[in-house]
Amino acid sequence: MLELIETIVVYKFADKSREELQAMLGLEDIKETKLGKELLAEGWQKGRQEGRQEGRQEGEQLGRLKGKLDVVPVMLDRGFTFEEVAELLKLELDQVRQVTQPEKPSESL
Repeated sequence: MLELIETIVVYKFADKSREELQAMLGLEDIKETKLGKELLAEGWQKGRQEGRQEGRQEGEQLGRLKGKLDVVPVMLDRGFTFEEVAELLKLELDQVRQVTQPEKPSESL
C-alpha cells in the first residue's frame, strides 16, 4: 500500500526534484523504494540499449572510413591526385595525405 501511495505522490509532484520528494516522503534514499529500483533498472536498460546503438553506429562509421582509407593508395597509384581522391571519397585532404605518410616509430624513454 505504501508503494502505491509513493507512486501516486511521485506522479502528482512530477515537477519536484528527487531531493524534494525524498524530503516530502521522509525517505532517506528513494533508490531503496520499489519505485526507485524499478526506475533505476529501467534507466539502466535504456542506457544499455542506447549505448549499443551508439557503439554500432560508431563501428559502422569507422568501418566505412577504414574502407575509404584502404582505397587511397590504390587510387594514388592509378594516377589520381590527392585532391581528386579526397573529393571522390569525401575525405579531408589531410586524411588522404596521412595515409601516404609512414608511421613514426615510438621514441624510447
